[in-house]
Amino acid sequence: MRSSGRQVAWEGTVGGGRPQRLGLGYWAQPFWLGKQLGLVELRAPRLHLGGRTIAFGIAPHAQISSIAASRGRLLFDASWGNGPAGDLHAATFVYSGGRTNTVRTSPTPYGGVSGADPIWSPDGSRIAFFEDGDLWTMAPDGSDARRLTHTPTVAKSGPLLWSRDGRRILYAATRNRVRDVYSVPTSGGGPSRLSHSRRLHPPFDESGTTAVSWLGPSALAVKSGNSLGVLPLAGGRVQRICTIPGMGLTNGTALP
Repeated sequence: MRSSGRQVAWEGTVGGGRPQRLGLGYWAQPFWLGKQLGLVELRAPRLHLGGRTIAFGIAPHAQISSIAASRGRLLFDASWGNGPAGDLHAATFVYSGGRTNTVRTSPTPYGGVSGADPIWSPDGSRIAFFEDGDLWTMAPDGSDARRLTHTPTVAKSGPLLWSRDGRRILYAATRNRVRDVYSVPTSGGGPSRLSHSRRLHPPFDESGTTAVSWLGPSALAVKSGNSLGVLPLAGGRVQRICTIPGMGLTNGTALP
């Protein structure tokens, strides 16, 4: 929430007690690390967790754009430098055991035809990410990079959703100005299209379907504009759950 132009983070238990104030600052993002709620300063490479501050040891003015945890390790993207001056840099880092390691340097720090936050595999052995228009996975130390798609001119977006068995990754791709959900096997092979959206006409600017969360092993929660629905993986149409007039849905999650 925001107070007097500043951003405040709180935590509390649903249904009881007074919420506890976590921290106050500009550009701070709360996230869960195990059973603790941490606070990341997106415009300074620091993490506040359990009463202590963890400095990531990267460029002092780097801006963190995403963060994810797996088995005590933190995965995050950060950028730094001067964009207008042509000196912008971006990289992916893994923090583990008190050290921060650079695992990937972005060849396209100014953006490309795809984008999403990197994500851990369920067992923590791989990291999925977009690079230069395609979907890849790599080992946590940045080695053994594997390219899963070969369509660099097709615009792709996240969120990336890794199946619980680790066998496939979902993403969104736009073809002929229509966005749909695609699945690609992590062992290799071409992507398959899961949703079949129709192209909308002006003045609509939201055209297509994006997955936001798994609903068990056989269905997905998906969004399209201001509507939320369920997409069975076995095929069929999206079953609309709700529509919120005048609002656009940006993200979502589901109870395991």
